[in-house]
Amino acid sequence: MSGQLTLTKVYNPMNRADHDTITWEHRPGLTVADLLDHTGARLGMAHRDSLTLAVSVDGRAVPANQYATTTLMPGQHVTMIPVLTGGGGGKDVLRMVGMVVIAIVAAYLGQVYAGPWLASYFGGSAAVWGYAATAVMAMAGSALINAELPPEVL
Repeated sequence: MSGQLTLTKVYNPMNRADHDTITWEHRPGLTVADLLDHTGARLGMAHRDSLTLAVSVDGRAVPANQYATTTLMPGQHVTMIPVLTGGGGGKDVLRMVGMVVIAIVAAYLGQVYAGPWLASYFGGSAAVWGYAATAVMAMAGSALINAELPPEVL
């Protein structure tokens, strides 16, 4: 295996069996950052800057701030594992809170006001009209929130 590196990309950190392993021809001065940049498209990570990765060389973790200075040697094994992160700049949190508020308000207004009013106007059960009004308000409210705070496209 002289003159080559082994690169393993784990796609799902919860299932390490979900991975690809490739060999890469070693060249003098090759760093972890070079390897990630050159193998990105081949391993489905063309946008390395948008991913948070944990990288290890021969089982030892390499901090992200050392990718450009960690020189690789022939025969070494590099493993990349995506790090689960959350976030979205707070926009997703605002969307979630908005959806919860819409669900509560729609349930209250649908059952307390709209259901009895629709039942008195059209006849039938206030509960059934209340459920229908709740569903319509919830759908309209979620559409409004998604229009104002669209989900992040990955």
